[in-house]
Amino acid sequence: MARSAVPSDAPFEIALARALWRLMPRADYPISRPGRVYAKVLPMRRRDVIVGLASSATAWPRAGRAERALPLIESAWVDGLANAPTGTPQFQNILNNYPAGHGRRDKSVINQPPFNVPGVDYRVGMQTGVTLVTPSAGNMPPGCTWSTHTTSGSGGSGIVVAANSGNVTIQNFDMGNATIEIHTTGLANVLIKNCRWNLTGLYTPIFFFTSNAITTIQYCEMYANGQNLPDGFITWQQGGGSANAITTIEYCYFEKTGGDGFDWRGGAGQFVFQFSVIYDVGMTPNQHPDITQIQSGGPQKMWNNLGYNPDAGTQGFGAWDPIFPSSTCQHVFIGPTSTTAYSINDGSALGFSPTNKFIFHNNHHNAIRGLYPNYITANADVSGNIHMPNGATFS
Repeated sequence: MARSAVPSDAPFEIALARALWRLMPRADYPISRPGRVYAKVLPMRRRDVIVGLASSATAWPRAGRAERALPLIESAWVDGLANAPTGTPQFQNILNNYPAGHGRRDKSVINQPPFNVPGVDYRVGMQTGVTLVTPSAGNMPPGCTWSTHTTSGSGGSGIVVAANSGNVTIQNFDMGNATIEIHTTGLANVLIKNCRWNLTGLYTPIFFFTSNAITTIQYCEMYANGQNLPDGFITWQQGGGSANAITTIEYCYFEKTGGDGFDWRGGAGQFVFQFSVIYDVGMTPNQHPDITQIQSGGPQKMWNNLGYNPDAGTQGFGAWDPIFPSSTCQHVFIGPTSTTAYSINDGSALGFSPTNKFIFHNNHHNAIRGLYPNYITANADVSGNIHMPNGATFS
């Protein structure tokens, strides 16, 4: 995924946006064009103006190490609509009754997100028209081998990206229970695209070892079918990973795991999770049911995702042990109302401070509590977040 630095004239643009803000009438102007200077103006209340970059979903990230800074200041309603797969969204009606009895998706009301929501306003998962094949020793892409006994995945079969592999593309596979293991140590690009898993046992779909790769996982679908995956759908080896790695997950659909959706502990490098849907995590009783608990030891960017848990308990989106800069923005959480929708860790030991803040903007939820109260308020920029049932802000 192509990455760009924040424009050098961003301070000027921010000043311009603030000047324009003072001239804008107090009406409602929901605007959803990325890459522009604009604001969402709400009756009787102001939202922050965020100025910056439009997202891109091109297939390959830049390989240059000097260009790998995460773009964390972005335009107010950047979402994944432009590059989403065609077809009917998975859960297009779940926002209709915010506020109660409203009966339709409506970006103009304060209760509903003014941006496009994955799974509601655009579909995620595999692209249309793709023909899948079953992976085997005879159809491995260059740089990969087929193993009948992978290290992860309870010893199941799978695709192994070797330590000395160069650029690798794994696409259009019906993976079933098979695992993809990534062992790369060089400056490789790894693209995993349009693959589908349908698990019948405790198999890990994608498992990272000491990887130095720039990995992009896009347009994939993973169905755990209630299996209690130990560390979620995509897993880092405990203590593994490299500070030079970048992992981007986008336009993916994840469904029905017994425990956490993502529980990355010890993996290093930058983590980008965007434009995706996680449906039903924590289905096994007494499990630890975070939608995401990303302890990556690097910058995290979680942007424009849907966590929808109508059938199971969950503790929402968690961002733990990231380093500055990091952000959680434009998420929607719908789940049990008795839980907490979001949690963040912005300790000074991680590089956060009153001048280097964790960005937490424009998130929405239906739970009893929006943001777990253990964060350092001086180290976080928390604004524009909405409790959907009553339209109130939360922090």
